[in-house]
Amino acid sequence: MAKGDLAGYGVQAPADPDTEAPPVDADDDICAAVSMMMFFSLSVDPEARVGQTVAATSGDTVGTGTSVLLASYQEADAKQGLADLAASVRGCPDGFEVTEELKASAVKSLDVPDAGDEAVAFRLSGGMLGADTPTAYTVVRSGSTLAVFFAVDMTDPKTVEVPDEVVTAQIAKLEKVAGA
Repeated sequence: MAKGDLAGYGVQAPADPDTEAPPVDADDDICAAVSMMMFFSLSVDPEARVGQTVAATSGDTVGTGTSVLLASYQEADAKQGLADLAASVRGCPDGFEVTEELKASAVKSLDVPDAGDEAVAFRLSGGMLGADTPTAYTVVRSGSTLAVFFAVDMTDPKTVEVPDEVVTAQIAKLEKVAGA
């Protein structure tokens, strides 16, 4: 998205959208895909990716910052990455440990937005050094592109969700550009 695409939101580029994720070794294989999402990675490697940050400047979602990562894949890989993530969300409700300092205490499935071909949404409780900083993720597949949305809301962290309007605006723009 670009500035002006969504009323009440500002858009800016992240510091480094191509940061590589460190290897993740969750204590339980079923939790691996969810733990990888903490680093904006999936079980399959993208061919290309670009990211940005979208922040609410007015309305009910002020205080919510949403990171958006668009990653292109072969369509079969995009489907597999999302399927792996969905299975991980279902199979890992009690959380996991990535390292002694980085743990998740719960993974809760959330309602998915009506966007793209398929989607997975969840809230992750946990954090670094025992902190409980709930974060929300929504991953939407549109053809061979996966759009990853990550939100933190410090004003009400127990109910943090990715704003649907951010997801639908980004997917609509993605599909318009792709000619879908």
